[in-house]
Amino acid sequence: MNVLYVTNGLTQWAAAAVKSSKLQGKVQVFGYECTEMTHDFIHEGIIGATIYQRPAQQWYNALMLMYEYLIGDRTFEETVFRAECSIMIEESLPFVHRGGISTL
Repeated sequence: MNVLYVTNGLTQWAAAAVKSSKLQGKVQVFGYECTEMTHDFIHEGIIGATIYQRPAQQWYNALMLMYEYLIGDRTFEETVFRAECSIMIEESLPFVHRGGISTL
């Protein structure tokens, strides 16, 4: 096994297991989310890439849409709302803003 794909938000812990098992350079981790630890593991080459789903932005957008609907400022003709995601790799780290919320 030379790749570990994590399908939930536990990518950093899979990377920590790879590092503590001294498999760095032999096993590369791919997964989801972005934390301080995932940044460090990307820099170390343990994590090859993650998909950052911007969870804080998603809940903020959902609350704002619900608020606008409840006060009568919005109707829903579409039932699908798109959420922005970023692919985090070593080269993209300086350009990705983590954790903030952009207002609608």
